[in-house]
Amino acid sequence: MQPDKTAKATVDPSKSFVHDSFGIDHRENLEESFYAQFEDYILDLLTAKMTAPEMSDRGRLNPRRLWRNGIDGNIFDKPCDVPSSDTALVILLDASSSMNDKNQSFDPSWRTSNLDLSAAICSAFARANKELCGNAIRLEVFLKTSTSMNLGSVLGENPCFVTRAYTSQKDMDPKTLLKIETSTPLKQNRERGSSTPEYAVLPAVYQWAHDNINEPNKVLLNLTDGEPMYCAKKVDSNYSSHLSKSDLRNLRYKYLKDWQEICILLGDCSWTDPFVYSDNPIIANNQDFAPEFFSVLSNLMEENL
Repeated sequence: MQPDKTAKATVDPSKSFVHDSFGIDHRENLEESFYAQFEDYILDLLTAKMTAPEMSDRGRLNPRRLWRNGIDGNIFDKPCDVPSSDTALVILLDASSSMNDKNQSFDPSWRTSNLDLSAAICSAFARANKELCGNAIRLEVFLKTSTSMNLGSVLGENPCFVTRAYTSQKDMDPKTLLKIETSTPLKQNRERGSSTPEYAVLPAVYQWAHDNINEPNKVLLNLTDGEPMYCAKKVDSNYSSHLSKSDLRNLRYKYLKDWQEICILLGDCSWTDPFVYSDNPIIANNQDFAPEFFSVLSNLMEENL
């Protein structure tokens, strides 16, 4: 089929996934609250690790070990160093327009969306990792989205996008994550909504990680709320508008076999088999997912410090 030259699809250079939001003040308040929780948790964790005494022949005198003087000389306390992590955490955030749906379970006033929560928690964790732990865990945050337009006749397939929104490898302000939005940069005549390509982005993420991540332990945390929409699979002369369960499963098995996988499913999960996404999916199912997200990130911090 020849491309339809009358249809126009362009990339709007003024539109990106990261830009100022009318709700930035609300997200900053959320971020401060989550940061305070991460701070308390991490400081307790670091204190426990660093004050665990290691017996040494030099350091701070421990009067209760003076009886060992003349035996082995180990009468001093020496704080243990917290080792640097050898883990890279890649967070893959759903940037489909449905992430703007309000989360009434978290906020009965209907002010807070799933994207607000995701942005605030990611920013708070990135800031705690940077300011309290010296970026002990390598953190990469990517957004995934695909256009809702039917561009099969124009481009041969509907493209999906994966955007690197934050990295701990550069001197980035973690609060940049508070500005993430769901607008696809591709538009046709007028701007259209975005959907989620789900694991269709894995080939690109895998190749990027292969070229850039040297840490031996790689963790992918996928957070998603919707049914995958990605017109990349040609069936006869038509393009399928959905990734099938077998497509998702095959992509996961092929590209994440050497990764630790964590998947948090939001919203109504009746649209899919959760085990397609992960062997042990975390299902929020229209509930407040913030405690689950916070818990997953806190546990990763504890395991890797």
